[in-house]
This record gives sequence, structure tokens and C-alpha cells, in this order.
Amino acid sequence: RVAKHRHEGSQALTQNASSHSNHQTGKGSREMTRTNAMKIYAIAATLALAGYSANAVSASDSAAAAGPDSTKAVPAPSAIKAPEKKEVVVQGASPAPNIGYLPLYVGKKMGYFEEEGLNVTVNYSHGDSAPLQAINAGQAQIMSGTPEALIHGYQKGLRGVLFYQTYNKLIFSVAVPEGGKIKAPADLVGKTFGVSSIASTGVIIAKVLVAEAGGDAGNVKFLPVGTGQQALGALKSGQVDALVLWDAAYSQIEAGGGDLKLTHWQPKSLSNVGDGGYFTSWELIKTQPNTLAHFTRGMAKAMVAIHRDPKKALQIYWEVNPSAKPKGTDAEALQIGLRQLDIVGRSLDLSGVPKTIDEASLNAYVKTFVDQGLISKAMPVDQIVTNAFLPIATKAADEERKASARR
Repeated sequence: RVAKHRHEGSQALTQNASSHSNHQTGKGSREMTRTNAMKIYAIAATLALAGYSANAVSASDSAAAAGPDSTKAVPAPSAIKAPEKKEVVVQGASPAPNIGYLPLYVGKKMGYFEEEGLNVTVNYSHGDSAPLQAINAGQAQIMSGTPEALIHGYQKGLRGVLFYQTYNKLIFSVAVPEGGKIKAPADLVGKTFGVSSIASTGVIIAKVLVAEAGGDAGNVKFLPVGTGQQALGALKSGQVDALVLWDAAYSQIEAGGGDLKLTHWQPKSLSNVGDGGYFTSWELIKTQPNTLAHFTRGMAKAMVAIHRDPKKALQIYWEVNPSAKPKGTDAEALQIGLRQLDIVGRSLDLSGVPKTIDEASLNAYVKTFVDQGLISKAMPVDQIVTNAFLPIATKAADEERKASARR
């Protein structure tokens, strides 16, 4: 939970945060239209995967051969050794810095990764498929993103495993004006939904919501309206009856202090879907378990720090991405920033307490893709998820809370 361009394939990966931020000035709040680029254009990702290279498939076969048994190499929280590799590359799934990577920025700035013996570099790219391919090609060890491209591409050889979850809820929701004519999901039958793109995962979410309400999911329409003020204008003018966006996109609409209030709905069957975090490969879990363990510890401590002092976390984020800072005085910017963070926190877990990845909910999400005809067969969820690093994260979070209490 990020503007969502799934323009994968052979596009070059963009550079790290420090180099990219120099090009962001003047873009203002448009940055958040990129925020959570973790989801959109999932169908486009599938098309891009048609050109997935034979070498990448070969690498994925190797990773698959390693499989869930690789977690036998994961150390106990008290038995972690020195990292196998100190240089760690995290490949983002969006083309620019955004608030979805806040734990990475906090972990770097506050020295948590350094404490763990790691030098973490954050790179960017378009969509989730390219970062997963980068892992298989040995260009990165970790991806920050969401599972849609992996769900789409699994049958084509794309491989990855979610080992640290930061989004414990679905980031997409359907929103209508509060107090308007649409009072319940059943009223959405025959209506027009505004989506950022026809390829957006929001199309799936809207159809499932209408079907759960007893309506005909085929009797709805979709209109691309982008995000931000463009999407808001389409809703206010009546071009669309509802929006289907993700939390970070809604934060731009709802945090600005306007008079429009929104009512949000999500499919009950998908409301607890853990919608993203940090992925690696089974092969790297097998060969670099201590590196991943130290990364997990750094992430867990960063999440505690965000929960403890969200104002400081926002300041760190604005240092990385100055154009994301809202206009106005520092006090006004902070007020809006905290509201944006609160909205993103509907799905991004800001509690500072590591959670188990809910495999049953993720399995329901995979089944939704089958039911919608987007994939022909569901993969075993235990092939794309592991909770093996949870005890490590829990111990590190506890240590950081205790250390903070002593400071």
C-alpha cells in the first residue's frame, strides 16, 4: 500500500532515492498519485510477463526447487549470525519514492539497518514484475511491493515469497460521497465506477463487492479518471457514481481539508487480505538467511519508531522526497501529513507489532483472480508466503520498545 503503472517488461530500473529525489521538486502532491504503485495495472503486468525471459524462468525453477523447505535455514531469533552479504538492494515496485517505503527510509535514516550490519539501497521500477525478475536475476535480494503481479505471473514462471508483511489489510476500497443517493453496496448495480485505469485491480474489487451484495457484477461500468483532483472532479461532476482507488490515493483527496466526505466499502471476503510487504526468493532464504534475518530486525525496529513518533517519520520521508511535503507552513504541512499517514494506515500496519501473514485470506484473494477469469489455476499459497521470520521480527520489535523506554 503508489500510482500504479505496471509498465514492466524490458524497461530499465530507475535509480535510488537520493538520486531520484533531485528530480522531484515542483511536482507537489502529484507524488502521492504514485504512492502505492504496488497494485495498479496488474493486467498490464500479465501482458508484460508474456515476454518473460527464459533465463528468468530458469532462475524461477531453481527457486521453486528450493521451496518452503528453505525455511529450515532461517535462524532462531537468538542464533542469528553475521549477514552473508552486507550490501542489500531493495527493489521498489513504483517509479519514484513514496510513503509506502516509509519503513525503509526510517530504517536507513535512524541507523537500524546499520546496527544490523547492513547497507541498504532502495531502487525503483515500474510495477511488481520487474523487481521480482531482478531478484531472480541476482540484481536485488528484496522487493517491496504487492502480490498481484506474482498471482498473475506464477503460471508463467514468475516467483517470489512474501516474508515480511507491512500491509495487513486490502488497500483498495470503493468510495461514495457520504450522505449521497448510494447508501449501500447493493445500490451500486448499474453504476459507473471511476478507476485510475481500466487495468486497475480496483476493477476486480468493485465487481466482487457488487456480487457480494447480490448484484450482477456484469452490470457495472468503469471509467478511467486517474487520481487526485482529476478523480475528485469526476465524482463531484457526476461522471462517475463511485471511486475505486487505494488508500494513498484517497489520502490526497481526503486529507486536503475539503468539504467532501467519503463512505468506504470493501468486499467482506477480501477485507483482511494482507496486501503487500517485502518479498524475496526461496533460494535467497536458503543461501542468505542471516542477511534476511538482519533486514527483518531493521524493519521491525523501524516500524516501532514510526508508531512511536509519526511526526519524525514524516520529516524523514520529506527529506527523501521533498516534493511530497504539503504546501503551507510547517505546522499546516505536518497536520496534513499526519492525516495522510492516518488514511494510509487503514491498510499499512502502523501498530509497530509484527503480525502473522494470514494465508487463508491470501488464498481467498488468489481464488478471486480465478473466479474473475484472470488466471486459470490457483497456486498453493504456501509457495508464495512464509511466516518463518515472524519470531525474529517480534523479538526485534520488543527490543526496540524496551530500548525506547530507557531513552
